[in-house]
Amino acid sequence: MLASCRPRAWRHLSAGDGAKGPRVYAWARVPIRPLREPGRGHWLLVRRRLAGGELAYYVCYGPARTTLAELVRVAGMRWMVEMCQPQCTHICGRAA
Repeated sequence: MLASCRPRAWRHLSAGDGAKGPRVYAWARVPIRPLREPGRGHWLLVRRRLAGGELAYYVCYGPARTTLAELVRVAGMRWMVEMCQPQCTHICGRAA
């Protein structure tokens, strides 16, 4: 599946700001479900580290017109949730 990503399919985009500034990676997406609901899409979103080429994968679902930049923005929200989760757990009195 990843073999179908042509070099032009990769775009350098930021997944948001981190502690050291913008988190820029190379991103590509590949449609993964040939029989999908009308107006909806399923993609494999691939993130490639610029230094070293390490890959990470996300399975995405959404409106068919969703752009690569929108998928990257949503994927970048994961870091925000991970950073806030321990603080929220402590505030709610559920610290382990």
